[in-house]
Amino acid sequence: MANVMREKELRKKKQRKIKLSLMRRKFMAAQGEDEKNAVLAKVKKISPAINLEGFLKPLKQTA
Repeated sequence: MANVMREKELRKKKQRKIKLSLMRRKFMAAQGEDEKNAVLAKVKKISPAINLEGFLKPLKQTA
């Protein structure tokens, strides 16, 4: 039973990671502040604990 729960947690974590990477691409491609704010609102729904600095941190590491 515990193994099933762990698998679900891992699946959710992987899916969240994929969605956040897509949102980072959309954020970087956004032209205006309105578009960027819309992307950030979606990010908050996916991962409520993340802040702007934490969201952009992986982008700064690769650049």
